Amino acid sequence: MRKYVLLLIVLVCVETFAATEKIKSVVVTGEYTLFTTSSITFAQAEEFAREDARRKALEQVCPLKISAWDKLEMTAAGETFTSLSTAQVDGEIYEFNVLEKKNTQSKNNPSEWLFTCKARVKVKIGVEPDPNFVAAVKGIHAVYYDGEAMQFTVKPSQDCYLKIFLFVDAETGYQIFPNQMDQSLMFNKDKKVKFPISEIYDFVVTKDTDAPIETNRLVFVFTKQERPFYQQTLSRVEIEKWMAKIPNDEKFIVYSLFDIRKK
Repeated sequence: MRKYVLLLIVLVCVETFAATEKIKSVVVTGEYTLFTTSSITFAQAEEFAREDARRKALEQVCPLKISAWDKLEMTAAGETFTSLSTAQVDGEIYEFNVLEKKNTQSKNNPSEWLFTCKARVKVKIGVEPDPNFVAAVKGIHAVYYDGEAMQFTVKPSQDCYLKIFLFVDAETGYQIFPNQMDQSLMFNKDKKVKFPISEIYDFVVTKDTDAPIETNRLVFVFTKQERPFYQQTLSRVEIEKWMAKIPNDEKFIVYSLFDIRKK
């Protein structure tokens, strides 16, 4: 039987707000740098700049309203894996009004464009998790061998969207769904979906180091709305920041650890 040890070391809650929700208005400027060699379109770059403005508004209004746990988990092989990925921001975007937007070509590098979006953003403070929004993830084994295919199912309690990330160490993260083969889609209430969705490829587990056992974590982020992952740098830190800034009542997150061994 697979066993876990979970230590909730500290709960950080620096500010305390009243139980009732509050709304605060701020003006921020979002930015996105586009290189013409990239596959990103100008329309997408403009949206990325707006997303950066939303992120900055949340950081400005709720910088100290992050509840963070130091989580220490033990895998079947006795390996430990520490994370702060349960961080939550107690706020959400209530209203977003663009005041000014523009794109400027760099004088020093003609292939570089800077997209900016100045906006007045209203942030709602005091958002609790939705106890009725949950999801089940089944079929992930405690141990896989190098080259073995992984299959699992998900079943949400409400219509929702899903992002799946893989954390391989303290710094590295990857998005494995949606991907080039499987586009984002709405998952229907109480309907079980098998992964991989496409039948023309497999999720193959690979061992990347010489260590006898590697420990990886899958992170399933269920959201009531479609929430694209716009960060330019795909890393564990950026993924965790993105997860933290999704409103508490708009997400449900499932973590699943597994070991990888040589055949």
